[in-house]
Amino acid sequence: MVSASDAPPQGATQSARQATEVSLDWALIMPFIAMAVLGAWDSKRLSAKVSRLPCSGPSAPCCLGSPQ
Repeated sequence: MVSASDAPPQGATQSARQATEVSLDWALIMPFIAMAVLGAWDSKRLSAKVSRLPCSGPSAPCCLGSPQ
């Protein structure tokens, strides 16, 4: 267990973070961000399409959540 006396001073932690330069490879990151955005958009579009089906709603007999 770490006690309060073992922790570094707050100022030292902040200055160490500010002194560290973080370099991100955006060419590697952007495809993942794009897929996340497109996946969220597509799931919203698909859920709107499914909610218009006649067998939607909690009282529908074909829904997975309803008891048989």
